[in-house]
Amino acid sequence: RRALEAQERTLGPDHPSTLALKQNFAVFLRESGRAEEAIPLLEEILATWRQRAKGEPTANLSSALTALGTTLGAYGRHDEAIGYLAKSAEMRRRLVDEGDKNLETPLASTLKRLADVYEQVGKEKQAVQARAEARALEGEENA
Repeated sequence: RRALEAQERTLGPDHPSTLALKQNFAVFLRESGRAEEAIPLLEEILATWRQRAKGEPTANLSSALTALGTTLGAYGRHDEAIGYLAKSAEMRRRLVDEGDKNLETPLASTLKRLADVYEQVGKEKQAVQARAEARALEGEENA
């Protein structure tokens, strides 16, 4: 937390490096069983990236969507998690289709997280589809 506060003072709270550090801190909170503390941070990050994106898909925006969706899923807010993860997957697909092949691995990861949440709510068909798409992407990367 101290590193984040120092970076906010140095670079500003909305600097891309500060937002990345803040997102990493939020993920740390989630992984430490403190998802309820991570959610407001991730919502703030998402709002900043949305404002900057001006309706266009970006890697940073999709990353924030995935982080928030994963955290909401960990906190048991499955419907919201599915919405954020599905939006991130859609955005990452578009960016990959537009030529950003560096997002294939993050897209596969998002799809696996989406499949996990689908399984938690009993949506097996959607989970199988998401996992199949993730495997196809991973196969393409190894080809």
